[in-house]
Amino acid sequence: MIQIIKGSVNIVGLQVMELAVNFNYFFVFRELQTQIVTKEYLIPELTTDRYTRFEIEDPTDLDLPIGEYEYRVYDGDGSSTDEANFDILEIGKMIVK
Repeated sequence: MIQIIKGSVNIVGLQVMELAVNFNYFFVFRELQTQIVTKEYLIPELTTDRYTRFEIEDPTDLDLPIGEYEYRVYDGDGSSTDEANFDILEIGKMIVK
């Protein structure tokens, strides 16, 4: 589970690099209680042969309300926000505090 602390720089490591083709990481966050969806391309800080590291600063890079989320990471094209067109790389849970 990913934990995001509001007002902080949060380090998030995902093992998505070996599956990606385009390396445009498109994130879809769905708040579990309200079902509000937020979509955002995020640029990794570091990519190795084992993981991809993102530094997510709230609210600069991503501004999500406090709550529990399901996140999905897609291999996007860099511009489209229709995840139906992309291969999914990872699904997980996230909490924003």
